[in-house]
Amino acid sequence: REGRCLAKVSPNTYLWACKRKHQWEASYKSMKQNYRWCNICPNGLHLDGYNEELGLAFKYSGNQHYQIEPFFHPQGQINLDAQIWRDWEKRALCYREGIILITIPYCVVDLKTFIRSALYAFGYLPRPTWE
Repeated sequence: REGRCLAKVSPNTYLWACKRKHQWEASYKSMKQNYRWCNICPNGLHLDGYNEELGLAFKYSGNQHYQIEPFFHPQGQINLDAQIWRDWEKRALCYREGIILITIPYCVVDLKTFIRSALYAFGYLPRPTWE
């Protein structure tokens, strides 16, 4: 996984480091079973939907993308900052590839209106005419 175990911290806990030198503590068992290596580095930039023909993608962002949630951010602010950075990297990558990315925040109440507004804004739907 391009990292290593640096030290044994306690009987069941070790200090780990990734190739980018991020450090964290975790048990050997959790590292062996966990699908993620470093919880700070981006491990693939996931999109919830993508249409190559239209160059259009969408991504739903739960509250863990905006505020500290202990389940997703065991190290608090450092994990939230890493999440915000990964989100920025995803937007930048889509932009560089000419892909329009619509990010849907968890707090959206009227999903249909939100998506239609985004599609209008990016020119995928004509503006409605109110006659």
